[in-house]
Amino acid sequence: MILIKRLFNFLLVVIFLVGCQAESTPETEQELEQDNIKVEQESDVDTFARLIDTYQPFTDYDMYHDGTGLGEGMNFLAKTDQIILAEGHQGQALAFYRILKIDSEAEAVFITHEFQEGTVTFDSIRLAIEEEDRDPLLVLEEYQYEEQNKEQLFFSATEEVEETILMSGEDVAVLPVYVDETVYYFSEGKGLVRILYQSESVIDLFGEEQMAEANPHL
Repeated sequence: MILIKRLFNFLLVVIFLVGCQAESTPETEQELEQDNIKVEQESDVDTFARLIDTYQPFTDYDMYHDGTGLGEGMNFLAKTDQIILAEGHQGQALAFYRILKIDSEAEAVFITHEFQEGTVTFDSIRLAIEEEDRDPLLVLEEYQYEEQNKEQLFFSATEEVEETILMSGEDVAVLPVYVDETVYYFSEGKGLVRILYQSESVIDLFGEEQMAEANPHL
């Protein structure tokens, strides 16, 4: 009789342990899946961070094409882990301030705000930086909360690397970034090295595609 009781108690313990294991297993698998997703997300962030370090998209640039007025320049004034404040010009004339956002999940950098010369916000930012001598980082933190007025790709690494020869004669590998009918070319350690304008309006006006590269007059 005692032996039967012991056997019965042993079976109860086994059933209890098996039941606990069955209940805990799905939760453990879910935790493992969450951990794997987290690792993949962190890996994507690290990969894109390395691409930014490689292609240096936040290097100041001034792209210029003599005789057409085409071109663009940007100086990067302040940067956090996710947002950047830049000042620049479009077409060698129109000045602007821009806020850019690093989207690690999308593996891209987007222009989210553009305040053009002649607007109240542009004048306020210029006054704060140039006359009041405020820290551009503090200005960035303030104006990032302005309503988003732009969503334009600035940098990504989705295309294949190409070989090209710059107007200076230098042979470089470049990463193309397509923004509508304009192509921006970034080179390792150099940042932006060329802008190719290939829209119908440019071809109609000048007869062919136009390229802008580093301003030789600077």
